[in-house]
Amino acid sequence: MSRILITGGAGFIGSHIAEKFVNDGHDVIIFDNFSAGKRENISGISEKVQVIEGDVRDLDSLMSACKQIDFISHHAAVVSVPASIKNPQETIEVNTKGTLNVLIAAKENSVKKLSFASSSSVYGDTTHLPVNELEPIKGLSPYAVSKATSEYYCQAFSHLFQINIVVFRYFNVFGLRQDASSPYSGVIAKFIDAAKKGEKICIYGDGTQTRDFIPVNKIAEVNSLVLRGDFHGVKIMNIGGGGKITISELAEIIEGIYGSSAQKEYLPARDGDIKHSYADIEEAKKILNFDPSYIMEKELKKI
Repeated sequence: MSRILITGGAGFIGSHIAEKFVNDGHDVIIFDNFSAGKRENISGISEKVQVIEGDVRDLDSLMSACKQIDFISHHAAVVSVPASIKNPQETIEVNTKGTLNVLIAAKENSVKKLSFASSSSVYGDTTHLPVNELEPIKGLSPYAVSKATSEYYCQAFSHLFQINIVVFRYFNVFGLRQDASSPYSGVIAKFIDAAKKGEKICIYGDGTQTRDFIPVNKIAEVNSLVLRGDFHGVKIMNIGGGGKITISELAEIIEGIYGSSAQKEYLPARDGDIKHSYADIEEAKKILNFDPSYIMEKELKKI
């Protein structure tokens, strides 16, 4: 059994990771300021975890939380490109400074293994698809800049202090607990919410843009593989489904599942959005034996 700290552990992704580690028999500590995370997300495991209400911008709180920790899964973040454009300073404070604080706390408490939630947004609007980890990174939004800068801090701390770190460049994650009411929520959550209500499905852009979707249970699984994995230094890995679908095709699948006759409404593309996204996931398969396979319709029906 390991002692595991999950920053952002009450959030959409973090809560699923917490559940996975609890079910695997580990001692789990959730560190969250509940600005985006929700206590109901962890209600099913509340008696099996320790919850620390804290902010990654507060180094002292992190220093205390990291005592006697074996593994950190760092998922606390401002998680949206539009939100980062609206509030770039907060994005850098939470995402970059917060990650630096996590790394400092890990170093000072001799934590030797860590996973970090980066993002496919660091690639920008690349034309080299499927994109692999050697693709140059681009800062096309404050969110992408915050994640790219955090990756460099991970590399520095691993090199200087022998912390073994996996940097996950997540593609489009979906699943239960994704908040459709948020203006910055993922497209699947919003489409399903609209289909259930018989409302218009709003598509930003012409609908031909493509995305690589991955269910959140696969994210929880791959974080657990890091804990068990034997690796050294920094490993950067794309985490996606290894396939692509257009946004219009996605809307049609969701309409079919929920029997919706809702009209699709095409709106102007949003600033910072990329046109195409599609992951090469061979690195995660090779190093962690990651299996990305899933059935889209089956996963959508769980939501």
